[in-house]
Amino acid sequence: MALCCSQLYAKHGSVAFRCGILATANDQYLDNSGRMFQECSWHLGIGTRTWGETYGLKVRRVYVTMEVKHINPRLTPSEAREDE
Repeated sequence: MALCCSQLYAKHGSVAFRCGILATANDQYLDNSGRMFQECSWHLGIGTRTWGETYGLKVRRVYVTMEVKHINPRLTPSEAREDE
C-alpha cells in the first residue's frame, strides 16, 4: 500500500514525496541494504533525457520516499530510446 503525499513540478523535473506501509518488515526497499536510509539512481532508455534519484527512510514496515526526476527538454523520448 502506498500513498502519494505531494508532488512538485519544475520546468525540467519534479520532486515527489511518497509514504506507505510494506507487507512485512523484511520486504525489499530501494537498494535492499537493510539500512534505515537508502538511495538509488535510475534512468529511462539510454539515460540521456529522463533520469533521477530516489532517497528513502524505512523504519520496520513504514517508509517515506523522496524522488527527484530530471528531464532534458532538448531530446525527445524516441531519441533517448525511452519507448523501447
